Amino acid sequence: MKSRVQRALFLAVMVLSSIALEPAADARSVDQTSAVFTVQTTPALRALGGTLQGVAAISTADAWSVGNNILHFDGITWQAVAKVAGGGSLADVSALGADDVWAAGTLGSAPLAEHWNGRTWAEVPTPSLNGNSGSFDSILVLSANDVWGGGDVVVSGVAIEPLFEHWNGKAWSVVPGPAVAGFIRKLAGTGGSDIWAVGYTTSNVAKPLIEHFNGTQWQQVAAPFPGIGGELYGVVALSPTDAWAVGLSTLSAVGNAQQSGSPVQTLIEHWNGRSWQVVQSPNIGTASVYQRNVLYSVAALSATDIWTAGQFQLPDGSGSQLTLALHWDGGAWTIAPVPGVGLATAYRGVAVAQPSTVILVGAGAFGGGLPDESPLISSSSGG
Repeated sequence: MKSRVQRALFLAVMVLSSIALEPAADARSVDQTSAVFTVQTTPALRALGGTLQGVAAISTADAWSVGNNILHFDGITWQAVAKVAGGGSLADVSALGADDVWAAGTLGSAPLAEHWNGRTWAEVPTPSLNGNSGSFDSILVLSANDVWGGGDVVVSGVAIEPLFEHWNGKAWSVVPGPAVAGFIRKLAGTGGSDIWAVGYTTSNVAKPLIEHFNGTQWQQVAAPFPGIGGELYGVVALSPTDAWAVGLSTLSAVGNAQQSGSPVQTLIEHWNGRSWQVVQSPNIGTASVYQRNVLYSVAALSATDIWTAGQFQLPDGSGSQLTLALHWDGGAWTIAPVPGVGLATAYRGVAVAQPSTVILVGAGAFGGGLPDESPLISSSSGG
């Protein structure tokens, strides 16, 4: 008799193997790149426990990842190099160079910003939110005096609204955005007059939220979606006419009176300079009460070499989660084979370094007496 882990992993392999056989699936659903991913988590990092939420690569020998701790890659190994200020947590990291890296998250009930100057990490004060609680979920470094933080603020203890803050080289300040109830999950941009923010609204059924900064003000932009709702977690901008956003779409409920649920599938949208449009993306498993495919982050090596990653749920009702990654080759999105650890695993962040390195970070259930949830780092060779 197979153990539960063996049985679930066998089922995951069978699900992946069956995708190309499903009538509704794209015949190119399995990725054909030469990228091979291997797990880079060391025993020391496994012992730390916790998760990784964001990653930024300056080069193939200089990368950062953040979450419960701050990790650095020197071209040989990943190491924990700093604790998060005040015992807070970090959700994202963005790098301008080896001596100019920013990380953002939450400390208590306030946004947290930290800066690396090439020698040490230090907390940088953010402005008061007039008694309201707030947090950063993303940070974007465009230049030494042009840095953006995005997240949300709870106004008067009730309404949740997007939060935008800007660093001008000397101090952080709050920048007003459109009056909408929702969360900002990720920022990306090509310059000071072309910045995208994605997230989702706080309606009964969450719907994708996209906002754009044109150098003067933030404006909400129409965000299409299939089904009854959706959420966006990642965005990457290659040019003013080429940007991608990823997340999830929620479909109408399926099942019967005894058991029903809303399938969750991958959502990928593309900006062509005029509008955002949904682009077909593959999923693991058929639409059912158990289906859940989510993409959390996206990064691009070029317009024809883009990576996004997240997780999917096994269709057996166990609730087990495994890693998921998709690749864009300029013509279609396909599923890329990636490693996972255990049955409670996910990728949360993606970064790339020229010419062809892809780094995926998140959490894995390594077991073996170590914390159930530990940092998961995978990187590619080739591609």
